[in-house]
Amino acid sequence: MTNDEARQYFIDKGLSYEKIKDYDIYLLQYFVAKELAKMEKLKDYEFCKLNLPEIHRAKIGIKQAYMTVRSHYYDSRESISFNKRGFIGFAGWASSTNVEPHINGFIKWCDFIAEFEAEGEA
Repeated sequence: MTNDEARQYFIDKGLSYEKIKDYDIYLLQYFVAKELAKMEKLKDYEFCKLNLPEIHRAKIGIKQAYMTVRSHYYDSRESISFNKRGFIGFAGWASSTNVEPHINGFIKWCDFIAEFEAEGEA
């Protein structure tokens, strides 16, 4: 899945910044961490560790949020960012292969959040 397809998936699932709570970002970290660990086992991939996210709340939902990763040769690179103007970024530093765990975790998170919301409406 491409970055643009992942952004559209977020929209297609009915998600928005207004529906995302700060604790949802911590949940997103869980999904991304699982995908990073899986990639490390399957491929010769340098394991990245997630830093604590930076979350800016809005009156409803989030205004912006930034998740970063670190490794033995860098301290902070983008994992997933929810930027002020609605743009969602995915590991802008990474190759198409290395961005996969970030996007895969994001997609699983979107499914989880959308399903959780649907159950709440039932």
